[in-house]
Amino acid sequence: MSRHRRSRAVRLSAICAVVLSGAWSGPDSQARAGDVQPIKIGFMLPLSGPAAGGSAEGGQQGLRLAVDEINSRHLAARPFEAIIADDASDPRTAAEVCKRLIFQDKVDAIISQGPTANRMACNQAALKAGIPHLAALSGPGGMCIANLFMIGPETSQTLHTLVRQIVKDGNTKLYYMGADSSPIRDALPPAMSAAEAAGGTIIGSSFSPSGTTDFSSELAKIAAARPDAVIMMLMGADAVTFSRQFGGDDRVAAIKRADFLMTEKALHSLGRSGANIYSAASYYSSVPGEAGMEFKASLTRMYGEMAAPDVWAVMAYNAVHALAKAVTSPSSGAKEILEALPNISVDGPEGRIKISGRYISTPVFVGKTDGVGRVQIVATYSDVPPAAHCK
Repeated sequence: MSRHRRSRAVRLSAICAVVLSGAWSGPDSQARAGDVQPIKIGFMLPLSGPAAGGSAEGGQQGLRLAVDEINSRHLAARPFEAIIADDASDPRTAAEVCKRLIFQDKVDAIISQGPTANRMACNQAALKAGIPHLAALSGPGGMCIANLFMIGPETSQTLHTLVRQIVKDGNTKLYYMGADSSPIRDALPPAMSAAEAAGGTIIGSSFSPSGTTDFSSELAKIAAARPDAVIMMLMGADAVTFSRQFGGDDRVAAIKRADFLMTEKALHSLGRSGANIYSAASYYSSVPGEAGMEFKASLTRMYGEMAAPDVWAVMAYNAVHALAKAVTSPSSGAKEILEALPNISVDGPEGRIKISGRYISTPVFVGKTDGVGRVQIVATYSDVPPAAHCK
């Protein structure tokens, strides 16, 4: 990004900042309202640029719902206020946005939903200032930084669970089809180990660059390898393009699919070519249970037909509630929140999550797509721990 465009993106992020707050009610609310300053949360996510779209709707809705619940039900010792800011899908912009949130807006915590590079650029200022940073997303593990907590499953929790379930269902020969990126390549060796531990094997792999529009050569390789199932590790539009071409290719018609990164939002665009695909995540809108039903009902009351009860909404919602549990007194600030977070658990729409080190133990759900944008749950793993990255 040029210097001129970068400056414009930073200005845009400032213009797009939105303050969200709710009524501060509950016992002694009148006395508290004038005496207690709000906890300020900076919520940074890509609202513009190439990474925009995935978390934009759900993430903001989950955040707003949690803030409203915390304030209306008096779930923390201080009221909550959130400032939404755009990182423009750019690490340099993310760094500038976080500096503004910390030094101008004086936030007590940051929640982010965006690419790893943006999160790490933002965290430079947050770490120096002693500000807790909650990454409300899923992604690779191994980041052991004092102020950074991942409030979403790491790759091993969902990918390995998915691999185990596929093999358990009799698909012992697997093919790994991924994006040509370091995190996706790095996930292959542990996925191979997970397959072998379950009694299967990964017999081949391919990696394609971002923006690939013709996957015919990769489909030919898959057809020649004759696996029982393909594990798809593609991102964004590439995942949709590959799934459409796979679904229309007779050479691979008998091969099952498992998509690790496909979102429910993207599934709606696939139609019948998106049917019978395995997937795994910490939440789907079809997850059963009273908590999940109430979460969806609450979002619908707030947003009507625009409600987006997806995994992005749940991760943002859980991150805010984790912060609320860490605010135990009117004097609680960034330092006290950081000290409390490692011992926090949250009963979310998907079930209970618990911070363990810098990651969470979480339920993981394996489902199959039905061809009309829904995921039907076929297996539930109630408490999947993170890998032992951080002590």
